[in-house]
Amino acid sequence: MQMDWLRLIKAFGVAALCIFFTDWYFFGRPSLHGPYQRFPGVWRKYADKSDEIRSIVYGTAFAFAVSAIFLIVCGWLNIHSITDAVLLGAAFWLAGPCALLLSYKLVMNLDRTIILNHGLGWLARFMASAVAYGLLARG
Repeated sequence: MQMDWLRLIKAFGVAALCIFFTDWYFFGRPSLHGPYQRFPGVWRKYADKSDEIRSIVYGTAFAFAVSAIFLIVCGWLNIHSITDAVLLGAAFWLAGPCALLLSYKLVMNLDRTIILNHGLGWLARFMASAVAYGLLARG
């Protein structure tokens, strides 16, 4: 099986742009600052702003890497429709972030708003990648 790497790279570029904006909305918008502080002992304390920014950059890079892996798997599985890509994205989300966040909620003090937003944020990442793949990467 041959993957069209140029199309895959284009799909990744579109997905990465979408992820950049969805990350702000679901993980960092100012209206979430209150729920983040509800259980302050859960969150890392930073010595200065540069440490916090470094964590944000690493988290974003991780989201981009997960998107790239998802796109490669779509190509490897020879997916040809947006519907199939979206279904695979939903499966990735259910098996990974959704299960992890729900188990975290069972054993950690995390506000429901944070769990919901992080879950929806990961779903948005996968759906952005799936739609980008369906539109740009399939042959």
